[in-house]
Amino acid sequence: KATHAITLLWLALWVTLASCQRIDPGSKYPTVTTNYGKLRGIKKELNNEILGPVEQYLGIPYATAPIGDRRFQPPEAPGSWQEVRNATQ
Repeated sequence: KATHAITLLWLALWVTLASCQRIDPGSKYPTVTTNYGKLRGIKKELNNEILGPVEQYLGIPYATAPIGDRRFQPPEAPGSWQEVRNATQ
């Protein structure tokens, strides 16, 4: 059951990111809006003539930390945030 719950949370994260809204499309530090809040990523150039630059959003929480009463329990969705969250590292 725990594996199933983790799989569902990962799926929810990817659906959220896929449906997020771009705020500043030309920036080196693009910002997107998700259901949980805004994320600031980084645009990276690839050493490849075919592929263009990619946007990276790193360190995004996919679940609430499993501490205290949540230890060894199925994961819970992360809480939302009000400010732009730095997802560049």
